[in-house]
Amino acid sequence: MMFYQLYWFTKKFSVHSYSIAALNLCVLFVLLASQPIEANEENQQASVASTSENQVPDWNTLYKQTRNNPKIVIAEVNHYLSNNDLTEIPLQNLKAMEILCIAFSILEDIVNLNVQASNGLKLSQSTSNQKFESVFTSHLALVAVGDKEFQKANTYSLRAINLAKQQGDERIIAFAFTTHGQVLLEKGAYQAALVYFTKGYEIALKRKDNLAMVENLSDISVVYAHLGQRQESLDNLEKIISLLEEKESAMLLSITYYNLGVGYKELGKHSKGQDFLTQAKLMSLQLKDDVGIAYADYQLAVIEYNLNEFSNVQELIQASFPVFEKYNITRMIFLSHLLQARNDSMLQQGNPLKSLLKAKQLADKINTLRRFVGYHQSAAETFVNLENYKKAVVEYQTFQKLNNKLTNQNNELAVKNMQARFELLKGESENNLLKKEKELVESKLEQKVSQEIILYLALLITGLLISGIIFYLFTQILLRKRFQAMALRDQLTGVPNRRAILRYAEEELKLSKATKTPLLIAILDIDLFKNINDQYGHSVGDEVLKNFATACKNGIRETDMFGRYGGEEWLLIMPGSSESSVKPTFERINSLLKINENEQKEYKIKIQFSMGASLMSNKLNTIKKIIAAADKNLYQAKENGRNQFIV
Repeated sequence: MMFYQLYWFTKKFSVHSYSIAALNLCVLFVLLASQPIEANEENQQASVASTSENQVPDWNTLYKQTRNNPKIVIAEVNHYLSNNDLTEIPLQNLKAMEILCIAFSILEDIVNLNVQASNGLKLSQSTSNQKFESVFTSHLALVAVGDKEFQKANTYSLRAINLAKQQGDERIIAFAFTTHGQVLLEKGAYQAALVYFTKGYEIALKRKDNLAMVENLSDISVVYAHLGQRQESLDNLEKIISLLEEKESAMLLSITYYNLGVGYKELGKHSKGQDFLTQAKLMSLQLKDDVGIAYADYQLAVIEYNLNEFSNVQELIQASFPVFEKYNITRMIFLSHLLQARNDSMLQQGNPLKSLLKAKQLADKINTLRRFVGYHQSAAETFVNLENYKKAVVEYQTFQKLNNKLTNQNNELAVKNMQARFELLKGESENNLLKKEKELVESKLEQKVSQEIILYLALLITGLLISGIIFYLFTQILLRKRFQAMALRDQLTGVPNRRAILRYAEEELKLSKATKTPLLIAILDIDLFKNINDQYGHSVGDEVLKNFATACKNGIRETDMFGRYGGEEWLLIMPGSSESSVKPTFERINSLLKINENEQKEYKIKIQFSMGASLMSNKLNTIKKIIAAADKNLYQAKENGRNQFIV
């Protein structure tokens, strides 16, 4: 299988389907960039495994084969592993596990990827090989992204970066940077993601790494796709083709042709879109990749529908749909049902309403705004074709309202992402091409935003005509989501409440045990808070609590989490921290509190706090025990005169 269907690594950033394909291509390059660590460091081990029965594989050759024959590579590597003792030749087996991780990534086998990366991490830690430890930790970060466990993914990717930096290997550092960029992108932290993508780009230029250059072109293509600059995105994809050799990169070429075909289809350039999609299909046939063939057939069916060649559409859907069902590719099953409904309604055959119902069930299951927009748009078109105009109007009004919201979100993201990217590059690069590119993109972005504001106003006026019943249902959905979010937030300060912070603590404890990394938990208590309430009243006391929460949020690291434990007590979770981290954290919060004292200057209030912290250990192996130890230290800090910390 290829990466056309790797939906669990992608975010629905744009209403254009081809931008998702571009993101899939980007992720594939990230994984392929994780090429094996150079063989020269393992020569001393090679003789151990070089027996007449089982020679040490050529890792570089196997790495290249993963692009076109990942299943064959897995079989060869597993055969090698089954005939060797992991304890006798750990370096060779680490290499084998890394190759397996790359192959499973290409096959989207997240279960086996998790198993191999976990085993590789354990072996690299037991042999103190931090280069491989960084590589496997990066792979585990991608697994966590696939599972939507973004906090865990963030922790893994940051650890991978730290390990890579300690070793000074630029290739591993670049892979860790790019992995962390993908994690941040999935979390929606676009500015931070651009920082790490750019760091990877600078290393690629320095190393003159051809594959990494291709990866960077794909990153640029994704940025343009997010901004709605589709032609620029496609131009960068076409540059990729010139850097790939068909013999060694058939899979990547097939994906690139597919992305280009879908992109030109979205631009209305059907002939050029058909040409690229046909090339993608032919290459998938050579690779015997049934999923790649199915994706190309679906997109060709969409073009045939747009050209009113409805009989051809039916044939292509019948060829692609069974493949999507076989591999349970939910997004494509959903889109196929919608296309089937529209096509059947045009031909006045089949059961278009049944196809719509199946698509609606999948939309409810996927539960994203983008999918609901697509459903209601297709439903409106289907009912028009069936001459049921009453239902068509209702569906179209719902589509307009949801698409208005989606367009607004995309516009905001596009502006923020473009500003962030060029602010980052400003002053760091003297590349005249980038400067010209910036001016061109900003000009086009300004024009696009102006056009979309006009569209937004038109849609807003139309939206005012929507019935009161639809408005009421929409309001109820928003209220329900709001109440769900409020259930995990402290109403006064907006930080995680007791339930949320304890849940987070339990998750970090499991992760720390699994990765054998430290976990530090601290309890913070505002000194003499009761006196503040008694002397100035609860309204002033509430302001003190809010200021204290703000100081704590701004004074902790990105990987730490802070929540209200109860009253004036707060819980701080610090993954990967040692006892030496407590003092600087205490001092940062204290300094921020001094800045905020001006807000209570008319009451002459000086906010101080005490802090007790404890580190996870063999004895303190549950959250309850760690918190109890931290609370004991907090009590001692109070007894010692307050405004201090004890670990």
